Amino acid sequence: MDVIKDLPTLILGYNRFDKFTRCITTLKEQGIKKIYVFIDGPKNYFDIESQEKIIDFCLNNKLDLNIKLKKIEKNYGCRLAPIKGISWFFQENKYGVIFEDDVIISR
Repeated sequence: MDVIKDLPTLILGYNRFDKFTRCITTLKEQGIKKIYVFIDGPKNYFDIESQEKIIDFCLNNKLDLNIKLKKIEKNYGCRLAPIKGISWFFQENKYGVIFEDDVIISR
């Protein structure tokens, strides 16, 4: 189980706070502790509010995880933003696992 907790994991997020919290909670339940979060820039006020909740959740880190957060200001959309997030993740890590924020992890 020690290998799992050190497995670098990227969550690509945007504006789905409920799905994001469910995803990150299931990662913790599986023993994953090294989590990177990448958030594409907002398009509107709803996105700004949702992203603030995600950022707050990460910064408060009540789950006792090792979270690195990167939020970009410009919206690059569902084609370019994941590329930017994955590039950032692999500048920091040689290997890892990548999830969209709506994925639920289980054994």
